[in-house]
Amino acid sequence: MHAFVRADLAELLAVGELPFALWSFRRLAAEPSVGRVAAASVLYAVLILSHNLTAFSFSAVLATFCLVLVLSMRNWRVASYLAAAIVLGLALSAFLWLPALGEHT
Repeated sequence: MHAFVRADLAELLAVGELPFALWSFRRLAAEPSVGRVAAASVLYAVLILSHNLTAFSFSAVLATFCLVLVLSMRNWRVASYLAAAIVLGLALSAFLWLPALGEHT
């Protein structure tokens, strides 16, 4: 409700994307494929582009979720697909966060 009062639509959009991002990474772990890597990475990139703070907080949740998936499946091939999706998502959104790292001086 607080996002409605402040009219923070970017934050509201990012919070709405969280379940879809988790769902896409779960589907990727269940049946790994290049198409599912692309879908998961695009959803993660859209989350980063929509609201930085929500994405920053969610990244720890996503890493933990992926770790639990890998440990429960005991399949290291799945780990490589999940890592590729995260790295590709970061690469797709790098034009936003990479200049911000450079301005940290």
